[in-house]
Amino acid sequence: MITCNLGLNQRAVLRYGGQIGFGLLLGCVSMGGIAQNQPPSFGGNQTSVQYQPNQYCPANTVVEIPQGAPNATLYRDSVCIREQLRPYQADDQPATVRYYAHKANAWLAYAYHEASEHSPTAAGADAMNRAVTLLSALKNNHSELLAVDSVLPATSGVGRPDLWADILAVKHSPAFARVTVLPKIVADSEVKLIWSQAENCERGWRHANEHFTAADRWVTAAYLTAWNALDAEQQTALKATREAYFAQLLPLSQSSAANAKATKQRFWHVQQQRPSSSCQGTILPAL
Repeated sequence: MITCNLGLNQRAVLRYGGQIGFGLLLGCVSMGGIAQNQPPSFGGNQTSVQYQPNQYCPANTVVEIPQGAPNATLYRDSVCIREQLRPYQADDQPATVRYYAHKANAWLAYAYHEASEHSPTAAGADAMNRAVTLLSALKNNHSELLAVDSVLPATSGVGRPDLWADILAVKHSPAFARVTVLPKIVADSEVKLIWSQAENCERGWRHANEHFTAADRWVTAAYLTAWNALDAEQQTALKATREAYFAQLLPLSQSSAANAKATKQRFWHVQQQRPSSSCQGTILPAL
């Protein structure tokens, strides 16, 4: 029997009988009411997988749900999904595998946040669908499912093209595979950027500002970590890649010329109004 701390003064007790298919759970997540019937909003015709309740735990797994948990099925499934992702997050896995596994985990965290609001949301359903899509891609070697990774959900958009340019440049630099921590930082940063803009779209800049501040901090850490792992020639290439991405990302955001100028100085003001064109989802550019 294992007791897992969940935060928010909740704990889950997990018991296993017979053979343990996934090993012991070392981490848990508390899930609440996500809209399970919402279609995925990945945009375009990208291949995706929808979350299917009661499909992610071995038959001999029993998860004791804390009293008052809004959605017991989703709670149980999320615990098992996290455990299935764990082997792909190991340091001996390729950087891209670890990136997708950590990103699926970050989507679960986003879904948890939406669930904690105790009201079903399209963003929460989308996050859960993305988590199981990446899980399916990793388990079944379905590379076509990874196309969804470049699609921002319809509940969000490119709110900070400067930060997106930074993180995409890092992901495509030699440092990404060279520095063990970067795949996780990049994955977490990307989901946080999507989360931040979704908050901006739904509730406005005042509510989103703290999320953007956190995203800024994470992206800056990733960029500096990558920069310090590169030689002078590679640093020049990183900067050029960043500038090329920014040129393509800026038109996808609702940015003024003044903000575009400020971005070059690594400073950005989130517009103090609810965006429109940058809240419809988009496909991230590829170089």
